[in-house]
Amino acid sequence: MKSLHFLFFTILFSFFTQIVSGQTNKPCNNFDCAYKKAENFLKQAAYQKALDNLDSAEGYLTDTNTKEKEQIKQLRRQLFVAIEKEKEEAKRARDEAEKQKRIVEQKTKELELALAKNEKIIKALYFYKDKYALVYQYSGEYSKDFSRDFDVHYGFYFIDKDGNEVFKDKMFDIAFPFDDDIDLAKVKVNETDSIYSFLDTLGSLYPLATKIESLHSNITAIDLTNQKLDKFPEVLYKNTQLKIIILRYNQLTMIDNELKNLSNLSVLNLKGNSISEIEQNRIKKLLPNCKIEF
Repeated sequence: MKSLHFLFFTILFSFFTQIVSGQTNKPCNNFDCAYKKAENFLKQAAYQKALDNLDSAEGYLTDTNTKEKEQIKQLRRQLFVAIEKEKEEAKRARDEAEKQKRIVEQKTKELELALAKNEKIIKALYFYKDKYALVYQYSGEYSKDFSRDFDVHYGFYFIDKDGNEVFKDKMFDIAFPFDDDIDLAKVKVNETDSIYSFLDTLGSLYPLATKIESLHSNITAIDLTNQKLDKFPEVLYKNTQLKIIILRYNQLTMIDNELKNLSNLSVLNLKGNSISEIEQNRIKKLLPNCKIEF
């Protein structure tokens, strides 16, 4: 009888776990959902997922959502402080292990494992991507409940695989890792900036729009990923200042000859569209000096 009870509760627990897991993985479609997920992932020390959901939550806000913007700002600070604390703890553990390594003539297996473990922790907290690493730099102190800060300074910069700083003298208040699919990173030089910019692998910045109605003469990049577009937006042909156009995962099958008027365009990403090989070759001829991805 006890075995049957145990089996019953085991099955019930497994069923409940699957339900909770399904709810956790369910995509959000509003601010509250994305923000709550970010909070939960922070508690679980899943920093990259927390950062992704904060970015998603911010996307649901308008200029009138001052309270929610402050919530995001405070939670982002908690996230960065938590990352910094773990990173510093890992560094101290690594430095202590290296000190013992110099003292002890014969390295032990346990010491090698400790060094390897802490090195992995440090690298993971940098959010390494294929080419560049995003590094968070923090100084100052927060109050215990994070309601106030005391001379706090934080920002991001990038390093290469050898640990060398790239893009000299470029610090960002907000930054996300390079997207391997487009070789660009989304950044804000100042937290108060109204828009993000794309950062390319050479360190150049391109003011970014993510909606057609946000286009103006100072915008040089636009990202319309997954917008269910079945035609190349005609308004883009008139914005000849554009240097980067991202139209991934839409429903495009062709592009008009007017594309050749975008003579300043250096990147055109059309991945995830149903464009035939013949049409791809025709598009390439319209912009022979542009990097085009299909």
